[in-house]
Amino acid sequence: MDADATLVRRTLRGDTEAFRELLGRYTGAVFALIYSHLGRTEHAEDVAQEVFLHTYRSLGNLKEPAKFGSWLYGLTKRTCLNWLRRQKADSLPLDEVNESSTIAERPSRSSGQSDDETEVLELIQSLPVIYREVIHLRYIEDYSYREIARLLEISESAINIRLIKARRMLREKIERSRSGYEP
Repeated sequence: MDADATLVRRTLRGDTEAFRELLGRYTGAVFALIYSHLGRTEHAEDVAQEVFLHTYRSLGNLKEPAKFGSWLYGLTKRTCLNWLRRQKADSLPLDEVNESSTIAERPSRSSGQSDDETEVLELIQSLPVIYREVIHLRYIEDYSYREIARLLEISESAINIRLIKARRMLREKIERSRSGYEP
């Protein structure tokens, strides 16, 4: 039996430790997905809390417990979009909110993050969201192609294609940035 399904069933029976374990398995992916949509750590943390609360309240609605990961991914994505819509009413248009946020605002994994690393992280954030998602999950959260495919409910070859396109776009952005050309 699938470990996620077992943990979901235990959670539904009131086992809070099972819920902690379930979330522990996906916290990195949830944060990476939220961050790839929002780009700001303080916002990502708030939205992650909203996702986890909604997950707990909605877990009984999950029809296939073995698909918890992809269900959580969809819930996370909808929560991000709803958060952005709420922000849109208070500030910039949706596209500008996404584009004005930079990954450089995320705390670095080491205090010695170089300017080049910061530049690359900012350029990653400028990619379309479907490419940011796979870049974050693969290279920042270190998920395998199989794990990413399961989360996004697409094939491993689709993951590979998205990563190839993302790397190409990123390479072009880096070349333009270093040549001084900014479109």
